[in-house]
Amino acid sequence: MREVVVWYDGACPLCRREIGVMRRLDRRGALLQRRLPVVCG
Repeated sequence: MREVVVWYDGACPLCRREIGVMRRLDRRGALLQRRLPVVCG
């Protein structure tokens, strides 16, 4: 089985909500969620 990496903005409420939905639907554990690092500048 192939894994899919999903990058998301952990500071974004909409992104966090969508990742939560994806986690509930990912019953095979095929999604790897990766939070984008915070960049100050």
